[in-house]
Amino acid sequence: MEGNDINTTDAIAHNSKLLMRFRQQQNRALINVIIGVFHHTLITIQIGIDIRQSNLISRLAFESLKVKWLAFWGQQRYLLKDPEHHFVNINKALSVKGYSWSENVLCLMKAILPTLNVGDELEVNKTLDELLIKVKT
Repeated sequence: MEGNDINTTDAIAHNSKLLMRFRQQQNRALINVIIGVFHHTLITIQIGIDIRQSNLISRLAFESLKVKWLAFWGQQRYLLKDPEHHFVNINKALSVKGYSWSENVLCLMKAILPTLNVGDELEVNKTLDELLIKVKT
């Protein structure tokens, strides 16, 4: 990967922009733990797709996110935005379906996202939708 490759530069700029936005959210104390996990999962999935190892990386990312999410849910769900309202969708996404691991982890992330109350939720959701389209093709 070379720096003058337009796709590489765009991906790096996009990830940097996402990282900066998530960094701005870090003043929110304990909720930042799960927001950080979410962000790292997003970056991991993007890298997995880019290096054509999305199935393996997505499976590990799904399992990691699931464990950390369930721990957070059990102890600190009061920090989330309307957790009971999103419970059914999150619970469905936690049960592995016949989809690829990439689709499973992205669906889980889409279900979790509204509870995180991040300022750039629409942009992150758009990124997740774009990644879903990528992994389905």
